[in-house]
Amino acid sequence: MTYGSIMILDAKSNLFTVRVALEQRYDIVVSHAEDATQALELVRNSPPDQILVNPDGIEIEVTQFLTQLAQMDTKPPVIVAGDASIEDEFRLVYAHVVGHVPSTYNEEDLLPFCQRQRSTRTGKLRSMALAERAALVQANQLLERRVQEVMTLHQIGKAVASLTDLDAILARIVEAAVFLLRAEESSIMLLDPETNELYLRSQKGLGEKHARGFNLKVQDTLIGSVVQSGRPVRMERGTSEDTRLKVVTGYLVNALLYVPLTLRGQVIGVLGVANQTAHRAFDGHDQRLMEALADYAVLAIEAARQHKELKRLRQDLAVAHTVAAAVEEINGRLVTEDPDILSALRRIRGAVHILVRMAETEAPADV
Repeated sequence: MTYGSIMILDAKSNLFTVRVALEQRYDIVVSHAEDATQALELVRNSPPDQILVNPDGIEIEVTQFLTQLAQMDTKPPVIVAGDASIEDEFRLVYAHVVGHVPSTYNEEDLLPFCQRQRSTRTGKLRSMALAERAALVQANQLLERRVQEVMTLHQIGKAVASLTDLDAILARIVEAAVFLLRAEESSIMLLDPETNELYLRSQKGLGEKHARGFNLKVQDTLIGSVVQSGRPVRMERGTSEDTRLKVVTGYLVNALLYVPLTLRGQVIGVLGVANQTAHRAFDGHDQRLMEALADYAVLAIEAARQHKELKRLRQDLAVAHTVAAAVEEINGRLVTEDPDILSALRRIRGAVHILVRMAETEAPADV
């Protein structure tokens, strides 16, 4: 059983019996200094758990040592060899004098102080162990959270790459925003360039009553400022602008975060989250997650638009081929010598062939 360490400042050079007893019988590390200079050096190099000073013959040096010790960051408890009056005298110099032992002390006199110090040190170590354990648990929870974030973003990326139904993809994005940011609600609003209004495209947590079809002007609205500036907005109540914490549905919230949906330098909408009742604000990490989700939303929207356009072009191509075939059939069946009819037919055939070539150029074979 170890009781820590003790430094003895004592002008007597022969402390062999005390040192051996303390080190071998009680596993106490003992260091010995015969003057104040040596004692200060020992304290600076390896601060002991406690110090014993014997002023017999070196009272001035002990006073100087305690005066300098009081100015150091390390302030171990000090035991004085002598009577109670000597203890009180040195306590005026150094506040951490904790007791005294007889002038002719032995290891048994020192052992109670060592036991007391061991109890204090054990308590500190236990507190440190609990704090380290709590920190480890917190670090593990944060790591698990980051893994969930990566997995969620990966799954959304796969859904976007698969070019499945746009409604389903946007629904997964707002659900992911609520989950990843521990938010109460999320929404995607897209910009109608003709009316300069935002309309709700997808939502999670707004409720049917609030989410049922409404448009919002860009001018003079908080979410509209994201469209106009192209920059995110992150706010919480209690700031100087808390009166502006009103989401698109018209009720107050405790915190909100809006990020723009940007396609080729143009803002096409806004992805937002809000906490109506929870008092959790959103931070910079939350904003980075939202920006990643916004990028996926833009990719999905653009992919859906391109898919729709390609489908239309392929339909146009099919129509052009049908018309061309019909013209050829009419030409084959028509028997006439009228030059005007023949000229008109040639012009129709030429125009149809041009339309077919244009449609084939614009519409690739594979989407």
